[in-house]
Amino acid sequence: MSDIRLFTNPFMKTSLVSYQLSHHANVAMVVVSDSGNEMRRIMKPAGMPGGQKGLNKLFWDGTRADGNKVAVGRYRILLYEHNQVCYSSYWFRLGG
Repeated sequence: MSDIRLFTNPFMKTSLVSYQLSHHANVAMVVVSDSGNEMRRIMKPAGMPGGQKGLNKLFWDGTRADGNKVAVGRYRILLYEHNQVCYSSYWFRLGG
């Protein structure tokens, strides 16, 4: 995984991550709160959009796993390729 870029919109509570894969790979994006709680996990299987060789993008709409919007606060995105952390974002603020 390379060329990882994170784009956040704190007012709309959304984030977009783009990245390059040199080969098809299982990818997971995990969003955690500043207290360490997992808010959302988005899985993309190898060969499918998000897990394909080349440029990929994953969008997080600011919701938790249960579909409710996250609270105003600080969050971090972790990207996994084949169950290994490849990227840990800086803390970013959503809302307010």
